[in-house]
Amino acid sequence: MDTASGTRPSLHAIAARLNPQIIFESGQFSSILSMVGTGMGVSIVPEMAIDKRQACRYVRIADSEATRTIGAVVLRGRSLTRVQLAFLGACAARLPEFYWAT
Repeated sequence: MDTASGTRPSLHAIAARLNPQIIFESGQFSSILSMVGTGMGVSIVPEMAIDKRQACRYVRIADSEATRTIGAVVLRGRSLTRVQLAFLGACAARLPEFYWAT
């Protein structure tokens, strides 16, 4: 898995307490889910990677250290529409950790 992955810090926090035997890592979630679906092991994946059509059972991990950082992406050098500005403004108003330089 890419060391810059947003999932890696959360996985390290969990793994530090579990001491798992990691034998394979991949950034390709479809490959991971296929391998788990054939009985080759278990995996921790971000919620966005869940594919309910796979033959896998999903269990949410309730852990205060299992977090993921997300951000808004805008095209550099282009003016934002009123809708885009409203969306980013709403994010900034409701999410204390959201930083948006106007």
